[in-house]
Amino acid sequence: MVKLLPALVALTASLSLLVGCSDDPQDASGLSIKYNESGQKEWEGKYNKDRKPEGRWAYWNEDGSVNTERSGIYKDGKRIAPLPDK
Repeated sequence: MVKLLPALVALTASLSLLVGCSDDPQDASGLSIKYNESGQKEWEGKYNKDRKPEGRWAYWNEDGSVNTERSGIYKDGKRIAPLPDK
């Protein structure tokens, strides 16, 4: 696994570039996905033209579970509802 980690990090960085992601929310517009150092997603969502979270946002805990307190539906940067059940 240790030998695979550099390849995984490089792949993650490449995927971030493909979807136009940024690690800095202030530098983001549109779809944003952030990965942690182990390659797991930290968040995924879209920014509006004012660079505020808009629509469905998902946040994950370090153990890979969904962070239900932060995940939800956002409007103009404010969480207005939890994520809907599937």
